[in-house]
Amino acid sequence: MVKMAKLQPGSIIPQDARFVKLATLSNYQVCDTLWANGCTGFPRFCHRSRPVELEYWSQREGQQMVQETILIVDDNKEIVSALSDVLRTRGYGILYAYDGRQGVRLALEKRPDLILLDWNLPQLSGLQVLQVLRERGNKAPVVLMTIYGSESVAVQAFRLGIRDYIPKPFRVPETLAAIERALNEDRLRREKEQISERLEDANRQLEQQLLELTTLQAIGQSVTSVLELEKVLDRVVEAACYFSDARESALLLLDDDHDALVLRAHHGLDRSRPPDLRLKYSTSPLRQAVETNSPLFLTSGTTDYSIKLRTDYLVRSLLYVPLYIQDRPLGLLGVTDKLGGKAFNPDDARLLTSLGSYVAIAIENARLYESERELARAETVKQMIVTLSHYIMNPLTAINLSTYELSSKLEQGELNRTNDLLRRNLQMIEMNIKEIAAVISILQRLVSPKTTTYVGDIEMIDIEDQVRERVQKIRAEYPEIDYLLGATA
Repeated sequence: MVKMAKLQPGSIIPQDARFVKLATLSNYQVCDTLWANGCTGFPRFCHRSRPVELEYWSQREGQQMVQETILIVDDNKEIVSALSDVLRTRGYGILYAYDGRQGVRLALEKRPDLILLDWNLPQLSGLQVLQVLRERGNKAPVVLMTIYGSESVAVQAFRLGIRDYIPKPFRVPETLAAIERALNEDRLRREKEQISERLEDANRQLEQQLLELTTLQAIGQSVTSVLELEKVLDRVVEAACYFSDARESALLLLDDDHDALVLRAHHGLDRSRPPDLRLKYSTSPLRQAVETNSPLFLTSGTTDYSIKLRTDYLVRSLLYVPLYIQDRPLGLLGVTDKLGGKAFNPDDARLLTSLGSYVAIAIENARLYESERELARAETVKQMIVTLSHYIMNPLTAINLSTYELSSKLEQGELNRTNDLLRRNLQMIEMNIKEIAAVISILQRLVSPKTTTYVGDIEMIDIEDQVRERVQKIRAEYPEIDYLLGATA
């Protein structure tokens, strides 16, 4: 982020300045390249004779600036005091110790960002301090302070992981440069670790989201491809339970009168839920989710199961989302008791809402499919009635005509002329009566009829072949009828 600072002559330029402009009343004059962190040989003091304004970019842009702490471990109190004054003006927090044992204690307790460590110390030497810190897992960067001619000592210290060393007597700019280098290395290491952690978190989240999307896609495909509603609902409640880390999940649908929420599907650790579970809608706390058309979160204030859905149905936490088709409420999809005692969160609600949308679509598809089947069954009955009417009404019509003809001949006194006509009509009446009886007998046996496919998807009961076969057998018993019909034609 860009910061402004007004500096008095002799003041110190901010520690995290990367790019600096000197401001005057009339214009900005860009300085020469200044003080890249970690470089040496550039003064960080304002040598102007009058106050100047600095515009600079923070090295840790967007992050909360935390004061870095340096632990000075040296038995020379004058050196400790002088270094403390210099470093405080640079904005560092200071800890100090005059012997090795106290230095180890402060390093382990306070966890400083950097340690300035003298090699020759009372109680514990610098080497021993380094060994103890590394054994205890302390990874703070260490800058070793040692006398001239102690390069062999520095080699031993480097093997224990020190970042730099400065020979005594040392100059302030060299000391500050060594401190900056060590801290920069540690900053970069921490930033790398933080980036790695964020990447791992991001990867875990992406993997979780990918799994969620894959599951949602599979459920979405099942909604359109699986006609068995129960299979779809079982998949949904299982997915809801798994992705929200819940103890159990449930699908509750409103009955036709909206008087009760009826358990339609269930998944989870508690298998004792009665399959005919019904919750009174008017008094249920779940009613709020349906009426507000928004997710309902409820969490018990204690570890007890204090949220009551029914006398025998107590939970500690729950999340329910409403199911709607257009403006028509269908019911609720919910989960209860997140594992680990945690509360359900908006991400759980988002996933549950997506699953609920699939449930609503599946239920509506099943309803439409059942309606189509009802229409098909009605059409089947209609076709059957047409077929039966044909085979019943035709014999009745023939009987009626024969009776009419006999009656007419009888009135005209023509029956005495020949008996053939009377015999023919009597046989016709007898045959047609048998046909009607055969059709009625077939109707009585239609307990498990076979079906035959007609135009489209409509299926009708296949009784025509049975009726035709019986009629042909009956007519075969009256061979004279065709002869008599031909003789009188």
